[in-house]
Amino acid sequence: MAKLSTDQINSLVQWVAQAQPDEMTCDECLEKIDEYAEAVLLGREIGEGLNATRNHLEQCSCCKTEFEALVDALKQIAT
Repeated sequence: MAKLSTDQINSLVQWVAQAQPDEMTCDECLEKIDEYAEAVLLGREIGEGLNATRNHLEQCSCCKTEFEALVDALKQIAT
């Protein structure tokens, strides 16, 4: 089994330290992603109920990719 480098261990520790107790899962994020995208596109303030979605998107590249694709598709529909 390969050992982790000091940099890898430090990165893991930072990642765990940033985790929030109420952090949402990818499935939960994807359930709210349309509401979040609409708020972003309309320039509305992100309410308390969508803070967890925003936080998840900042940390999860998979969900962020889905969000960006949704926003692009909505922009194309609007034009």
